[in-house]
Amino acid sequence: MTYKYDFDTLVNKDNCGSFKQAFKEKKLIPDEVVPFVGAELEFKTSPYIIESLKNKVLSGVYSYTKDDEQYRDSVKWWMKNVRKWHIDKEWICPSLGILKSLSTCINAFTEEDDGVIIQPPVFGAYKKIITRAKRKVFINKLKYNDGRYSIDFIDLENIMSKTQVKLMVVCNPQNPIAKTWSKENLEKICELAYKNDVVIYSDEILADMTSSDIHTTALASVKHGENVGIIGTSLSKAFNFSGAIHSNIIIPNKILREKYLSQRDKDYYDGMSCFMYSAVISAYNSDSLNWLKEMNKYLDENAQLIYDFFEKNIPEIRVCERNSGFLLWIDWSAWELTEQELHDFLEKAHFYVEEGSYYGNDYCKFTRMVIAMPRRYILQALNRLLTLLKKED
Repeated sequence: MTYKYDFDTLVNKDNCGSFKQAFKEKKLIPDEVVPFVGAELEFKTSPYIIESLKNKVLSGVYSYTKDDEQYRDSVKWWMKNVRKWHIDKEWICPSLGILKSLSTCINAFTEEDDGVIIQPPVFGAYKKIITRAKRKVFINKLKYNDGRYSIDFIDLENIMSKTQVKLMVVCNPQNPIAKTWSKENLEKICELAYKNDVVIYSDEILADMTSSDIHTTALASVKHGENVGIIGTSLSKAFNFSGAIHSNIIIPNKILREKYLSQRDKDYYDGMSCFMYSAVISAYNSDSLNWLKEMNKYLDENAQLIYDFFEKNIPEIRVCERNSGFLLWIDWSAWELTEQELHDFLEKAHFYVEEGSYYGNDYCKFTRMVIAMPRRYILQALNRLLTLLKKED
């Protein structure tokens, strides 16, 4: 496929405090190797955002900034045209990042020793935030079968019926497995939550990154969802703003919204970055949507390349089913290695992926692979891995 936008040029992350650059230095990784770690893009974001931020810098005006009508109209337009969700502008609650907003929800809707549900394998930061707030973690482990995951609703219903459970964290699409939950799944979750008076914080930070025939249903848009759902959205992943602490939390229910905003402001929130104001408006429009659609196609092609490689060359290793995002979750259990042995072997080929144990104690034989990078670096890494396998044979 011929692309209008450039996804084949690697960004330069030298001398900018980059997490990934620090990782490379720690591991003594050669300059020409790109590790598959850190959930961020390895090419530039939408050129329309870059141009907008350039203009903002050149304006010399970096003053106090509020979410005005133009800002809220942009978010509303995006939700309607990309997420297929019609929202009211007053539902939008600008906040200081997805994880900070989870912390706000924990403080707003639970007390110490209350329970919060998570569904591993899932982003490890959730558990840290919950336990640091002195809340109890309740595990609703996803069911795994032949590279596919599903929700254990019998177990979820049992957990939700416990009186100390007050909050659930849904990750949609699920990180690390890159699966978008169906409308039917979300309706079942919301029905149980509504029945048991449980609030749901739905982290939808990856929701804009889907395959062309998929869109991520907002949890608050399904039956009972608007009564229990708090939706976390951000430019962080799709537009590569993980280093900018900003989010738009969308809450249809007035009682939940007022309680959330009260806690947000108690934690001190007094407006957004002027640069994030410009970034959101220049991201949430038709020009950047065209860029995003192309990027998602590029990611699909990267993913298919990796599926084909493993199927042909290492068929015993299972690359799990994916329908969204820039992640692949790989099951290496057929090799019967410990987590340390697995990574020691892979790193001989400079094939750097993230430890599965970060996403739950039962996932030491899995790895997360970030695939949002120029394709040639993926090809090079796969070739290095294949060479090592032939050598070890």
